[in-house]
Amino acid sequence: MKIKLEKMIGWVKVHRKLSEKVFYRKDSEKVHLWIHLLICANRDEREELLGGKPIKCNPGQFTTGRKQLSEATGINESKIERILTYFEKIEQQIEQQKTSTNRLISILNWSEYQQTEQQSEQQVNNERTTSEQRANTLKEVKEVKKLNNIVEKSTRFIPPHIEEVKNYCIERKNDVDPQKWFDFYTAKNWMIGKTKMKDWKAAVRTWENNNKNAHTQFKQPQREIDKLYKSI
Repeated sequence: MKIKLEKMIGWVKVHRKLSEKVFYRKDSEKVHLWIHLLICANRDEREELLGGKPIKCNPGQFTTGRKQLSEATGINESKIERILTYFEKIEQQIEQQKTSTNRLISILNWSEYQQTEQQSEQQVNNERTTSEQRANTLKEVKEVKKLNNIVEKSTRFIPPHIEEVKNYCIERKNDVDPQKWFDFYTAKNWMIGKTKMKDWKAAVRTWENNNKNAHTQFKQPQREIDKLYKSI
């Protein structure tokens, strides 16, 4: 009997309870055949032929024949039949459904003692995925915090030195008093109203514009007085 290639993939579990069986010590051929049945059993649902008709085999089931089992194990056919009957009637480890051409063997309590490699791999993959997701989440959290710190540092207001204010006022050629401006906002803890200052140069320009407006308002009445005197 040649076991199909896909059945040779993976592994099966042999429970230690097997060593407690009477036949484990007295009949090695029964042990041999039992191990072979475990190896032959399907680990997934699949379609096979029973008596020439397609059937669905569940995990723990497979179709075979006495001759096939004999060829695969080296145990003679009559002994194969006796052992299978022993497993079914005495040990109640299997069930058999026979036809004139082959038989369906179902290993009882398969799900209790066996876990398919696929399920095991899926469990390992799930655990690995969960671990990777946790690691990725922690990494993302750290990266977000790092980015927030960078953004916070880049947007955090740093008060200027008085020399910077003086140089900027000279550059602008305005009439803002740098020291007065500096002392004013230092006393206010660099607040503009209820908001923390974000751009000190913009604040200087605001003072510059306010001064211009004040000069304009002062000069306008003077122009009107000059015009009045000229008209007299």
